[in-house]
Amino acid sequence: MIDEVSDFVQGKLESLQEEILGIAKILASFPYEKTKVMGIKVAEGRIAKGDKIRLMREDQVIGETKVLTARQGKEQTSKIETGEEGGIIASPFLDFAIGDMIISHS
Repeated sequence: MIDEVSDFVQGKLESLQEEILGIAKILASFPYEKTKVMGIKVAEGRIAKGDKIRLMREDQVIGETKVLTARQGKEQTSKIETGEEGGIIASPFLDFAIGDMIISHS
């Protein structure tokens, strides 16, 4: 009985673990209407429109938000892949700084 409960709890914990979809570094900040665009370079994985992202400064979590739009140059795109640069707007807005890291997760 105890083993069954332990297995059940372990299964629940594993289902709660998040999957990292991509990691990017903020290289620039651009004003856009009443918000700011994060100029990023994707170091690993991908950052896509609609992704949940976590903003990190050094080892501190600044906050969590969602990618509202993604662009490469003047073109709208659905995702920015490893090694590529682009701009994203997050909603709700988080006060980011150049050098911060973005982690996209499920």
